Amino acid sequence: MRLMIKKILSVTSCTLLLCIIACSENTAGVTEEENPGIAFAVKEPASYDLWSFDSGVTNSKNTGYWFGLDDSDEESAATITFPVSIGEGKSDSTMKDVIDACGGLCGTVEFMESSKPQLSAGIGFSLGKDNSTVDASSWKGLCVTYESDLDMHLTFSSGKDAASVDGDMPFVEFPKEIKVATRCAKWEDFKQARLNNVSGEEAAKKLGALLFEFLGKSKQKGSFNIKGLGSYKNVQSQQNGEPKKPKSSSSVSSSSVSSLSISSSSVSSSSIVINKCADLWDGTSGDIRIATKMNNNTETAGYWLTLEDSENTKLIWPVALGNDYSADAMDPVIEHCGGVCGVAEFDSSGYAGVGFNIVGQTSDVDPSPMAGDITEWGGLCVTYSSQLDMDIVMNDNMSLDILDLPKVVLPKSSDDTTKCVSWDEFVASSGTPGDPSKVLSIIFVFNGKGGSYSQFNIRKLGRLRSDECPMGQNSSPKVVSSSSAKVSSSSGGVTGSFVMNGNSSFDDVCSFETTDDMWYGPDGAEMVETRLANDTETAGYWFSIDGQDSAGNPGAVFEWPVPRGNEFSELSFYPIIEYCAGLCGQMYFKANAFAGVGFNVVGETSTEDKAPVAGDASRWAGLCVTYAADVDMDVVMIDSAENLSIDQIPSQPKVTLSKSIDVTTKCMEWHEFVSTTGKSEVSSHLASLLFMFHGESAKYYRFNIMGVGQFRRLSNPECTAKEHFVSGE
Repeated sequence: MRLMIKKILSVTSCTLLLCIIACSENTAGVTEEENPGIAFAVKEPASYDLWSFDSGVTNSKNTGYWFGLDDSDEESAATITFPVSIGEGKSDSTMKDVIDACGGLCGTVEFMESSKPQLSAGIGFSLGKDNSTVDASSWKGLCVTYESDLDMHLTFSSGKDAASVDGDMPFVEFPKEIKVATRCAKWEDFKQARLNNVSGEEAAKKLGALLFEFLGKSKQKGSFNIKGLGSYKNVQSQQNGEPKKPKSSSSVSSSSVSSLSISSSSVSSSSIVINKCADLWDGTSGDIRIATKMNNNTETAGYWLTLEDSENTKLIWPVALGNDYSADAMDPVIEHCGGVCGVAEFDSSGYAGVGFNIVGQTSDVDPSPMAGDITEWGGLCVTYSSQLDMDIVMNDNMSLDILDLPKVVLPKSSDDTTKCVSWDEFVASSGTPGDPSKVLSIIFVFNGKGGSYSQFNIRKLGRLRSDECPMGQNSSPKVVSSSSAKVSSSSGGVTGSFVMNGNSSFDDVCSFETTDDMWYGPDGAEMVETRLANDTETAGYWFSIDGQDSAGNPGAVFEWPVPRGNEFSELSFYPIIEYCAGLCGQMYFKANAFAGVGFNVVGETSTEDKAPVAGDASRWAGLCVTYAADVDMDVVMIDSAENLSIDQIPSQPKVTLSKSIDVTTKCMEWHEFVSTTGKSEVSSHLASLLFMFHGESAKYYRFNIMGVGQFRRLSNPECTAKEHFVSGE
């Protein structure tokens, strides 16, 4: 029997041709001279005082309509494609259908072939009426809730022509976000690229429109969705007040479900799960579409679909399905359950399930799915609960019955658990391996006997090769509770063993996460997002520097709380970061010496040449570090491979951070980094950042580096939080 899956959504697409904003002196385009600020992450606000996709304009003083940007450069162009047709003119109704269809202003930017190193195209949001301006200085800044495959610059129009980019207006960078996130920038974070004669605070007094420029390269393509705009003042007041309340569950009529009751708590959710395997889809965040990044023009990829074997098997939902565009849309279920949850009920032996298409249906009139190459995912990580075993089926052949397709069986679990499987584990009943280069759809199938049923909830999906996933580890995610592990010392250290307490229950009472915008250990990320990485993909990964004494002899030995390594590198720090909510370790000094850890800012020169490449990190303005340590820590700037040698490190520019048993954040500007020889800071050609510790002979020291971010002024610099690893509590 050929696999048939119900179609959920089909929308026509409309393309808006936008000229690329060229990298000339008449634009705010991108060159190597730019030094923008980077918007910092905050928790999503409960409401927006400027605009939101569900409420529209929320400030009656603003006109509040979206529009495309104009440009006079007609030699090169980009297209922004919207999923539905847009209206005529410029008004609040122009983009209404797009916003309704996407739950935000969404579209796909595609850059044409060009010799220019960086290209941009964008959209705008009007503020003043009839090209007038508003004084937004009281807003203190701007916050945007969005997701985007491309980096984005937010700049202004002064009102002369709302749809054009003014020469050198201040701007700030909003980095790409794979899933919905909220970032904010204060007015002082907005910087000019060149002239430096207009500050963000000055520009904010005369705003005509907000302009969003998406940045890309020749032949690059990426999607975006802007869901909310708010003033920093409004968002800040919410963050400092009561935490955001969860959305209420949808109302359910008695006729919408069977007599078998399902609630949003029908699967165990008593423990808070720390799991970041959700770079494709996160039901707990309300995502309605899987980010396959392979959508064709039908815009039907990634939506949840249902599968029932016959009239004797059925799927029962806790709330009625449907939205304004499809009676089968799964949005209400995802909002109600924090995932795709329901009951598979079997009157006789059969199967039922849910799934999604990788590329989408062939056309509006041909519902058969098209194939896509998902080899680079490496496999799939799934967070789920189920009363029956659950098959993950790789649909790589439409001519086969679903029971004959390659699959992997995930065991039943009454609690939320995460399992990761690689593509080479998918095998058909005939013994034929799955082919990830031509996958039509991924299906989650439940097989039952007559009279049986299975409650299930699929919460998150992630690529096996995501930096956020525990590579190939088929284990439950870490539950928030303190734990300990007994680790024997390495052969070069002291005799015996010691106990290290895990830090998975870290309580971020100081909101360190909002400062650490490049890397935050409790999130479980393995690498620091420097945003300066080269093509070697080696930037931001942590490494260790074993110490030496003054005579060049080994002087220190690291003892890690859990073994290092994953399936890609035996030196990976991922297990340690996951265990300690940061990069933690114990050092035993056999002599007066120094040792430490660090990361490369740009990456290695090549696969053959491991020397780090230097890059311009001056736009960070400095560095913030969240840490705990029972010994002072030097943050050291390295500008070349030669100065990364043991004998050169002590003479490089540095700042010394005082020891602290509790977690604290310290921020320092680049000019504060000085060397013993008078060498000035090297932010414009920074190759590596090191975190070094000086120890005395025969002593132990502990550290936990928990976050790294670009420089900013802290609202509460004295705030500290309890930490288990360094304190040993």
